[in-house]
Amino acid sequence: MTKFAKMSLVAALAIAGTTASAQPLAEAIKNVDVSGTVVYRYNDINFDDGASATDNNYKVAVSLKSKVTDDVAFNSRFIVGGANGGFAGLDTQNAGDSNVDVELTWANFAYTGIANTTVVVGKQGLATPWTKAIDSDGSEQTGTGILAMTTFGPVTAAAAYYNQTNITAANNLVVGALIGNFGPVNAEAWYLDVADMYDQYFVKVSGAVGPVKLFAQYSDRDNDDNNDDINLLKVGVSGKMGMFNAGVTYAKTGEDGAGIINAVSTNSAIGYSVNFAGESDTDGYFIDLGAQVTDKLHVGLNYDKFENDNTDTEHKEAFVQLTYKHAKNLSAYIRYADGEEEGELDYNRGRLQVEYKF
Repeated sequence: MTKFAKMSLVAALAIAGTTASAQPLAEAIKNVDVSGTVVYRYNDINFDDGASATDNNYKVAVSLKSKVTDDVAFNSRFIVGGANGGFAGLDTQNAGDSNVDVELTWANFAYTGIANTTVVVGKQGLATPWTKAIDSDGSEQTGTGILAMTTFGPVTAAAAYYNQTNITAANNLVVGALIGNFGPVNAEAWYLDVADMYDQYFVKVSGAVGPVKLFAQYSDRDNDDNNDDINLLKVGVSGKMGMFNAGVTYAKTGEDGAGIINAVSTNSAIGYSVNFAGESDTDGYFIDLGAQVTDKLHVGLNYDKFENDNTDTEHKEAFVQLTYKHAKNLSAYIRYADGEEEGELDYNRGRLQVEYKF
């Protein structure tokens, strides 16, 4: 049934193309690669004063790669979801069920006719430390422009210019990057300029020593109209031994903010509810413990906390998560959390999520 549904989508698109170009249907199907995700999420939060909120969330994403010539491909992406390619959220307490719109989020051509080089022109995802080009259960950043990437031995260089993005309303964006893999050590350096707003820099080094993985990263933003101290430092260590895994990450923002664009990007710090986006002069940590109980079941225990020195407040939360991998392309998790946020009501919150990949 899954294969039939997948082929039906390809066939429908191919038929549309056949009408315009008289291309045989079999050839159209053969030259199209289809991939995507389907995610359902249910959220439930209850506060100590008796207030509560529940919602259903949906996101379906389909990416199509069509071979045009031996060195040119057309890439498109369609999302059934909400704003900026995120979830479509339906409040179960105050509204009835409703349908969700389909949006085209990518429409670009990729040229690979130069050795070790790719050039992408058109509407595309923004893959940077601050943004997410593809996310099965989160928002995605897009822009229209040109991206060029080339590899020299262990180093990849990238540069991009976009005259329109969904990050800002009407500001051009420039990106540059150097990424290197040197044995067990990976290093990357990024530059992002949003015209008439700010420049942002990012560096990260990561590696492994036996079963232990380590990383350190730092991002700094220079605003065009002030000297605000906006940065984010993160360091972390994690490891796995037998059925057990553990990790701890420390994060600290500048006195005036963190410069986070997407809360679940590389340049961010987030657990479940504990989230550094929008915080300033804040530091905290994320502790993750887990065990692979069976081949399919993983049990995780997490404790997250931050302290904001500007407001003299803290937010701490503990949550347990059971993740069940039914098959290679089908998984689900259940999460339950208990949290305390100074100046706010204490709460309990839970989530059920199911994800299918094809």
